[in-house]
Amino acid sequence: MMNNFTKLLYVKNNGKLEFYFARKFTGKGVRYFITVVDRSMKSYLFYMEEVETNWQILDPHKLPPWLTGMEYELANAIREQ
Repeated sequence: MMNNFTKLLYVKNNGKLEFYFARKFTGKGVRYFITVVDRSMKSYLFYMEEVETNWQILDPHKLPPWLTGMEYELANAIREQ
């Protein structure tokens, strides 16, 4: 499993965006810190954690709906590594 990787994903109304994944070990286990810049050049930083074998966005209420709607695709990107 790689520590850092990028993945190009299609996002509705944003086109293809590059997501940057950084794997970090924390006191709560492994987390992926993810960064993406949308078409309007706004940057988002958030993290995902494995909860009962599923990767989930933590604090999704701080993110726009188009990004929280990508949770399944982001989890798949992590599992593919």
